[in-house]
Amino acid sequence: MRLGIYEKALADDLTWSARFSAAAELGFDFLEMSLDATPDKLARLAWGKAERRAIAEASREAGVLIHAMVLSAHRAFPIGSADRVLAAHGQTIMTDAITLASDLGIRIVQVAGYFSLPGEQVEGSRERFLVALERSVAHASELGVMLAIENVDGRDVTSVADAMALTEHLRSPWLSVYADVGNSAANGHGLDDLKSAEGNLAGVHLKDSRPGEFRQVRFDEGVVNFPGVFKTLEEMKYRGPLVIEMWSDNRPEWRRDVEEAKRWIVETAAKRNQIPRATNA
Repeated sequence: MRLGIYEKALADDLTWSARFSAAAELGFDFLEMSLDATPDKLARLAWGKAERRAIAEASREAGVLIHAMVLSAHRAFPIGSADRVLAAHGQTIMTDAITLASDLGIRIVQVAGYFSLPGEQVEGSRERFLVALERSVAHASELGVMLAIENVDGRDVTSVADAMALTEHLRSPWLSVYADVGNSAANGHGLDDLKSAEGNLAGVHLKDSRPGEFRQVRFDEGVVNFPGVFKTLEEMKYRGPLVIEMWSDNRPEWRRDVEEAKRWIVETAAKRNQIPRATNA
């Protein structure tokens, strides 16, 4: 298994070359790019050809690919929204993100499972989400980019099984599931939820959580049954990427935190004979 690290686990002020170097030094095979709804992240969609080439070249030189993009901007711009302007903006973000992924050699774009904004009218939101997603899958398939639906917090895609149901509805080889075991556990789901994506799992986010607490829970201090997760992946014959998802929040000790998290994950996985082997370790 290949082991990656989420971009937000590293210091915010690093250049792309420094990010790739840090990931390599820490023993990771790949990096996950963030594309959230903040202006600096959305500005990445406007990168020119020269900038895109430079980032792709820096990635190759470091030997650390950007394997996936975490497209969480749809938390603020949901494509299933009843607000047509908001939904159209979300669709544009999706289209541009897929194109950016293709230009940078990113294999997977994660689609956050938010149908509409919190408190917004929900009637018909799932159906609107599916219509928009079908258009996005068509664009992604033309460029050879995989879309993968991630289970999230909130009220919409709260389980891996929910994400799997959406992929079964559209039935495209370019649409799969990206399981977040932390979100699943925080929403009250057990290991059977992970197993529901058997045969259609593009990646797995590893993070700990507590009921209603979806981020910044240290590994082994939450409710996620990590030995069970690795055992379940073994039973599923899963050989895809694993990603440690964590946030530095500009803490000066971010590197130490990442090292400790990686050590804990590797040791825990080894107990089930499922060691994520990073080629740069």
